[in-house]
Amino acid sequence: MYAQTEIEARTPGRPMHTFSIVARDAATGELGVAVQSHWFSVGTVVPWAEAGIGAVETQSFVDPSYGKLGLELMRAGKSAPDALMALLAGEDGQDVRQAESR
Repeated sequence: MYAQTEIEARTPGRPMHTFSIVARDAATGELGVAVQSHWFSVGTVVPWAEAGIGAVETQSFVDPSYGKLGLELMRAGKSAPDALMALLAGEDGQDVRQAESR
């Protein structure tokens, strides 16, 4: 789930990689979110999770509102894919945004 960003395209030769994952254990229903990046403190803006509700991650030109809004949409009864579609529908920067929800 990696896409080259505009900043990376302008700085060839300098590796800039962020990887993240949202996973759900089908047997237990447990969720997990993890992120790895060369940027400092991404753990405070990329992963979002709430027990019994779901998990959201946003990266590549992070929009921290995705986490809060995505969880609110799921708390209100939207499925994770529907919550993600709602987030992207109101987004001008969806071409550079990387987001996932479960």
